[in-house]
Amino acid sequence: MDSPDGAGGEGKKKKSSRPLFLNRDIVIKRLHHRQQSRKDSPMVLLKDIFEETPDKDRFVGDVMFWKFFEDIDATRIYHTNSVEYRNLKVMFFETLFYLVLLASVTLYAYNLQSQDVFESRIEQLDYWSGCDTDGNCRIQKVENIQSFWSWMQEELLPLAYTDDVGAPIVAQIDTVFPNSQFPLKWSPRYLSDTRSTVLLGALRMRQLRVQPNTGCSVTALVKHVYADCYSTYDETRESQAAYDPRFAPTYLIKAYQWRPVEETQQIAIRGAAATYSGSGFFIDLPANKSHALSMLHDLQTWRWCDRMTRAVSIELTTMSTNVNVIVNTVILFEFTPNGAVTGTVTSTAMRTFFFTPSVQGSNLVAFLLMIWLGLVFLIFTIYSFWLMYKTCFNFLGQNPLGYLQRSGWAARLAFPFRTFYQFFRYGWNCADMVILGSFYVHLSYRIGAYVAVSNNPVLQPDVVGHPEIFMPFGQLMEPLVLGNNLLALLSITCWVKLFKYLCMSSYFRLLVRILEACAS
Repeated sequence: MDSPDGAGGEGKKKKSSRPLFLNRDIVIKRLHHRQQSRKDSPMVLLKDIFEETPDKDRFVGDVMFWKFFEDIDATRIYHTNSVEYRNLKVMFFETLFYLVLLASVTLYAYNLQSQDVFESRIEQLDYWSGCDTDGNCRIQKVENIQSFWSWMQEELLPLAYTDDVGAPIVAQIDTVFPNSQFPLKWSPRYLSDTRSTVLLGALRMRQLRVQPNTGCSVTALVKHVYADCYSTYDETRESQAAYDPRFAPTYLIKAYQWRPVEETQQIAIRGAAATYSGSGFFIDLPANKSHALSMLHDLQTWRWCDRMTRAVSIELTTMSTNVNVIVNTVILFEFTPNGAVTGTVTSTAMRTFFFTPSVQGSNLVAFLLMIWLGLVFLIFTIYSFWLMYKTCFNFLGQNPLGYLQRSGWAARLAFPFRTFYQFFRYGWNCADMVILGSFYVHLSYRIGAYVAVSNNPVLQPDVVGHPEIFMPFGQLMEPLVLGNNLLALLSITCWVKLFKYLCMSSYFRLLVRILEACAS
């Protein structure tokens, strides 16, 4: 049934839109109208105060001169004692200093990146995955626990223990025994046929297990057949109980005992099924190939992996001697509750000067750049806090310390929030804080790596690379990777902040104001 307003239920007629004709005069009139209706900026409102105030330095450094750059009275900049002239002078030197900072950050980031790091990482990924030129990897053939042990004995050992009889000695590491004049001499062994990569330390196998009947339940229909269930891995379900068989070889007893992160010296691993903690049941493979084969065979015989196993990781560290790149590789096998096994390989590479400062060769440049950048950012930090103080002083109209002394507790508690809000209303001040925070956290990670290496007895020059000692480079790689990510954020933010100084040019001022409006 049709509605009384018309056929088809259309109540009201569509309002006819009048075509809008845009020409030059209309656009000029509208722009002129908007300029007249716009509120005056603080630069216009404080014009008389700038001229009459005896304390000309009070407004020097206030961010409103950047925020309303186009409203600066150009006729006043010719007076060297005016507020406008003094601010433009500070802004000019700030721009020059920031260009130096931007060039330093760019040069520092460019010096840290290297194609050799990427190629070394890819080389180790393909090597331990057993990948051919077509991208077919032998590690993908591991599907169950039987194929897992076959891969460990038939694929891993030939890769880690190459039959290179005539390998030159790259380093001699002595193992001295008390009451004996015959020390054992060790040397890191080569990998692959190119003799360009050496294995640093031993391979560490670590297992993570779950507790039975935790996180799952057995239905009453089959409980008389299957009394226990084993769920997926979670840190709250991790088993810490020793499970060594009664007649297992004594040299394998520690492999069946749970150890915390402080003993494993490993970090958490993110897999496809879960994120596995750094603790667990571990054992190091010996330096001799036949001994390692016997150990793997005994572990298989005495059921080191069973229904409670959820992950087995093999961590190792290599060094590309031609390019001085250290690569930490983790081979992870995940055991699902249904019995399936999947293997993945992850590698992280860093240049050697990330672990110890270099005072000679080409790596000396990277160390000097880090010191130079620290000095530049120290000056930038002092200047940023000076700007914050000036903004706070002008916002309060008096000295902040005197204001706090005369204020009550409520005003004192609200003081940081009010001043920070006033300071961060200008978006480029937020960019300054991001730049400062990113750099100092990045620098702390770099210095933390130096301190960790110097405090770890295993990573000392006379021990590092010992084939029977595990090298915990994985613990050092994680903060360094995070530090490099922060360096990328720092570099991007520094280049984006360059738009702040483009407002000094009339050609880019409108673009800068549009970006500021979009960000706010």
